[in-house]
Amino acid sequence: MGSWVQGMRKDDSLEKLRRKLLIQGLPSKYVARTIREMAEHREDLEEQARSQGVFAEAARQFAEERLGDTEALAKALVKTNRLRYWWGRHPLLSFGLLPLPCLFSVLFGFLVLIALGTGWADWPDDQQNLAEPDWAVITFWFYSVGYLANATIAVFFCFLARRCYCSFKWALAACGVASMHGLFFGSGLTLPHAAERGGFWMGYTLTAPDLVGFATPLIVVGIFFLRCLRAAQSTETSTPKHIA
Repeated sequence: MGSWVQGMRKDDSLEKLRRKLLIQGLPSKYVARTIREMAEHREDLEEQARSQGVFAEAARQFAEERLGDTEALAKALVKTNRLRYWWGRHPLLSFGLLPLPCLFSVLFGFLVLIALGTGWADWPDDQQNLAEPDWAVITFWFYSVGYLANATIAVFFCFLARRCYCSFKWALAACGVASMHGLFFGSGLTLPHAAERGGFWMGYTLTAPDLVGFATPLIVVGIFFLRCLRAAQSTETSTPKHIA
């Protein structure tokens, strides 16, 4: 058997397959082993054709035809790995429907932490014995928490899509849900004064679209896509030149 040379031409079918698998997040060792085995099989097919008197170029074409459609093979390999995970078996539910309830869970979790951490939760019921909270800090975090929740959900579902070998479109779908939520979701805070306890509201509104909330998940998924490309490129440069 000849050795598989990592520095294949960019238009080589196996090089295209290798890059596609890496971008999809499959482990680099798994990808290297798969491509090596296919390269060795292709060499065997070429040798078989040459031993029957076929010229080198024709032998290479024969081997490529026998090897099959690498695009279809890439989809099959990714699907096999994706179906190992519940999230991968149900991508529409995982990345289309779950992001919104998860987002509200994270949002209200952050609000509870703010209320407890700043003393906001206890002060209205015991104003005489407790120090007054720093309302500037509370106001800042109250209006920031929506963006933090949006970014957290976007990061989580991008990571989940890559971890389960789901295609980029599912990460984009989850971030799209979070983005539309951020566009129309609004909130308001009323600070306590005199005998008023104060309060807050949250809900959807069409009168004041929030462009920052809209852009936050899209920025996250854009960074995620660029990191996937960079990871594939760095794996390419760090892989040994020859694998026996």
